[in-house]
Amino acid sequence: MPPEELNLQLMQLDNASSDPQFGLIEWILQENKITLCPYLSELFSFETNDINQTHTEWIGLDHPDDVEPVNKLRKDLLEGKITYILYESRKMCRDGQWRWFRVRGKIKEIDSLTGKPLRAITICTEISKFKEAEQKLARMEALYSEVNKIKESN
Repeated sequence: MPPEELNLQLMQLDNASSDPQFGLIEWILQENKITLCPYLSELFSFETNDINQTHTEWIGLDHPDDVEPVNKLRKDLLEGKITYILYESRKMCRDGQWRWFRVRGKIKEIDSLTGKPLRAITICTEISKFKEAEQKLARMEALYSEVNKIKESN
C-alpha cells in the first residue's frame, strides 16, 4: 500500500476516535420505566421527545442481530447473576440509521427484602465511527493478506 494511502487511513482512524457521544439512562425496573438524558431522548426514534420512556420501547430499538445476546445479559442482570454489564449493540435512531453503542450498566439499588434489583444506571456511548474504522481496517488487513499471498506464490 502506498504511504499516502496508509497515512489517509490512519488519519481516518484518528478522526473516528476524536468525538464520541454519550448519555445516561436510569432504569426503574418495577415500573418498566427509563429516563434518558436529553441527548439520548433526541437521538432515538421514540414517538415523543420525552425523556421518560418505557423499557419495552427501549429494547424495541435493538437491531435484530443484537436482540438475543443483549436480552441474555439483561436477564442475567435481573436475576442477580451479574451486577454489571458491558456490551456493544446497534440501536435504531430517529434519522432512520442503525448506530453502534457501547453500553455500560450497573445495578444501583436492590430491594432489601427480596434481593431483587430496583434501579440501574447505564452509560450509553455512541461508537459508530469506531466500528466503521474497525471495518475499514479489517478490509485493509484482508487485502494486505491477499497481496502477500500473491507475492509469496510468485
